[in-house]
Amino acid sequence: MYNHLLQNLNWIGYNPEQEIVRSRKWKEVRLLFLYPLVYIALAIIPLVTRVHMLVTKESSFPLVLLMNISAPLLGAVNTCLYSCNPNMRHQIHPRYIQDELRYRQREANAERYDFLESETQRITDSNDSS
Repeated sequence: MYNHLLQNLNWIGYNPEQEIVRSRKWKEVRLLFLYPLVYIALAIIPLVTRVHMLVTKESSFPLVLLMNISAPLLGAVNTCLYSCNPNMRHQIHPRYIQDELRYRQREANAERYDFLESETQRITDSNDSS
């Protein structure tokens, strides 16, 4: 009975496998719609402030205040949106963050060592020439 029903639905144009694939794709694409909408919503405030300043040649305290609030808010909202993405959540695993911090610390230490070595060489060269 179920196979007969599926065959009839396939004939009408309904394919359950296609529906599964479509729902998976929709889940992936759904977040992609949020990124530009959130960016536009939070970027419109600085745009309005700048246009107001251009037209009136003076600043409005409430608009400047909203602009200064929306800039860091955009970063916080982006962080929340990216953390909703499962692929990004996998990449922000604490182990990956620790590895990146260790790598950056090693690079900073190497730069400091190179700087100290070159300064020591410069000082000894200047003392030898005196």
